[in-house]
Amino acid sequence: IVFDPDADGLASPILKISDNDVLASHAAVVGRLNEEHLFYLESRGLSEEEAKRLIALGYLKPIESYFADKETVQKIDSIIEGGI
Repeated sequence: IVFDPDADGLASPILKISDNDVLASHAAVVGRLNEEHLFYLESRGLSEEEAKRLIALGYLKPIESYFADKETVQKIDSIIEGGI
């Protein structure tokens, strides 16, 4: 999710595969914050910061289970809670 209208980025997925008999692929998706979603949450009493945090959590929480390393999950949570 891109929160700053002037921001840009580069996605470079990297796969580390140790077996030659594996079919693998990768993808990356980057999108701007949906202003209607933000407006809806703010109209329900959330601050802009709270709404952005909630939207980010909605995207990131479901994938935390894919990380075997709990320290990585804690870092993701800290970044989100630290401010968006």
